[in-house]
Amino acid sequence: MTELIMIRHGQASFHGDDYDKLSPLGFKQSQVLARYLVKAAILPGAVYCGTMKRHRETLAAMEEIFAEMGNPIPQAVFMDELKEYDHNALMTCLVPEMTKEDPSLADTLANVRNDPAAFQRFFRQVVDRWLSGRFPAGAVESWDEFTGRVMAGIDLIQKKSSGMKTVFAISSGGPVSVVAGAALGLSPARTIRLGWEIANGSISRFKLGSKGPVLTVFNAFSYLEQEG
Repeated sequence: MTELIMIRHGQASFHGDDYDKLSPLGFKQSQVLARYLVKAAILPGAVYCGTMKRHRETLAAMEEIFAEMGNPIPQAVFMDELKEYDHNALMTCLVPEMTKEDPSLADTLANVRNDPAAFQRFFRQVVDRWLSGRFPAGAVESWDEFTGRVMAGIDLIQKKSSGMKTVFAISSGGPVSVVAGAALGLSPARTIRLGWEIANGSISRFKLGSKGPVLTVFNAFSYLEQEG
């Protein structure tokens, strides 16, 4: 049975001009992760990677370390199925209607732009609205469309990786939580909240079987803590 190791990208640039690129810490996390995997002899037969900038930069940082340590990894296959749901599209689509219903949200939003924790609290309200389906059809990727896209990608990875011991998939917290949620039979609300607990640079491990993915390790990142 093939093992799928899903990797959440390194820390992105919340305060930067482009959130989608890695922060300096994000590059370091990706390199530490790669060193851990080589030392633990966890080497991939294939590598799959989302198409977002933070996915590609995580991959590049890991590739460099694998090569330096004498274990170059296979050329990555890039997959749109591993992309995160579009946070900006959710905000653009849902917030205007939400503020019409509750004008106080406009003041809340104005005060959270530079506060990651406060923004996360606000964004949870946006996601709750998304999960409820209360938005114009086709205005944004729905939860069902998102989960269907991710799981279609996992099915494709499983088919392409038949006979391999281990494969990597570099993605984001949302897709990792979707696969974990599918393995555990979680509701959409519990699945999305699971994603918010997934650390940058962490790994989650799955066995790819005929009845779907089986979760064996979730959100492991002790190697980052040991690095300091």
